[in-house]
Amino acid sequence: MLKLRVIIISAVILFSQVQPVFAKTFDVKMAVCLVGSNCAKCDESISVSYNVDSVTRLVTASGTSTEGKPIKDVISNCYIQDESNWSCDHSAVKVSVKRNLISISNNKNSSLYAANKVMCLIK
Repeated sequence: MLKLRVIIISAVILFSQVQPVFAKTFDVKMAVCLVGSNCAKCDESISVSYNVDSVTRLVTASGTSTEGKPIKDVISNCYIQDESNWSCDHSAVKVSVKRNLISISNNKNSSLYAANKVMCLIK
């Protein structure tokens, strides 16, 4: 009986030292498409990972640009409720996540939109 108590106490101590995870990563594929094409006429695509940390209140975007250059950017204009519900205004798009479902809306004042192009999510 004493050995069982020691095992239970050891397990409680071990599990009480485990740190909870407050970050989540969203992997997204987007394409640069013509305005008005309903995302049917696209030139290039990019993959971006959004890492959301609800403790530090930071969202980091990483991936590769359409030119093949690495992207690693902390997005400063974000609202984070938790890692499953957040939104960020990025240069060309607003990224929103509600209950882990991601959506984007294009910024009509961006240089991308001025070039008659928009970002579209690729499934």
